[in-house]
Amino acid sequence: MESNLVSDAIVDVNGRDISDRTGYGATVNWANDDWSVNANFAYMDAVDEENMSMGLNAMYKNFGLGHVYATNEYDNSSFAVGDVNVHTTYASYQLKMC
Repeated sequence: MESNLVSDAIVDVNGRDISDRTGYGATVNWANDDWSVNANFAYMDAVDEENMSMGLNAMYKNFGLGHVYATNEYDNSSFAVGDVNVHTTYASYQLKMC
């Protein structure tokens, strides 16, 4: 968990404390022989926005495959309009360096 304990660390032009935010995150891993699997989750509640992301990836020997999903919800239309949802899928290969 992460939280801003200092009040008025960032104040906008209207005098509103926009530094008020709290976040949570967790990561778990399972590994067995040639396999490694990771899952993660993060959430932040801030002034006029909420952000969440979660991901899952797996590696077998040197090959990896993963997916990350993130969503940002904005309450203040002067900051950003609408919500944003992002999906990212990726593949990787680990090179052995001499």
